[in-house]
Amino acid sequence: NSIGDKVSAERYYSEALKYDTLYPSINNLYEYAYINLASIKLSLKKDDETIGLLNKAVIKYPNNCSIHNNMGLAFFAKGDYSSALAEYNRAISLDPTINAYFNNRGMAEFKLKNFAEALDNFNKSLELNSGFQDALTNRGITKTELTDYTGAISDLTSAIQINPNNKIAWYFRGKAYSKLNMKVE
Repeated sequence: NSIGDKVSAERYYSEALKYDTLYPSINNLYEYAYINLASIKLSLKKDDETIGLLNKAVIKYPNNCSIHNNMGLAFFAKGDYSSALAEYNRAISLDPTINAYFNNRGMAEFKLKNFAEALDNFNKSLELNSGFQDALTNRGITKTELTDYTGAISDLTSAIQINPNNKIAWYFRGKAYSKLNMKVE
């Protein structure tokens, strides 16, 4: 996953998208070329290019939840949280079984300071996958905003048990302990 590999992959996926086809079995691959190219552009922080690409993809494949989720990620990276939220809503309406979509929507709600809605989304993400570290961390951080410090400590401790190198969880757990005047902890 070096930058050189991503740049090469970006070039190859871009080339693949130049060749549209009438064969349905190959069109499925074409659809994934859009998704994969968008993911690479996101990792290269080419947010505007990603949005442009996905606007083309959504015209051809309006019911692809991954396209909408990736569009949400691009808007989120640009700081356009309302547009990100709209795209995550579309992704979830198309496939409400993917826990990461709820986590992503929760992050957009959090950035919009809609903490109760963010909490609901992190809860739903964890209903779908109880060991999802990102949602545990995000729910713990959200609980600190809602002054549920005991709940935050519980979630953040669970996230740390999954990944002891989760620096964000350690930081916010320390912050929650501090709010409870548990200085030793």
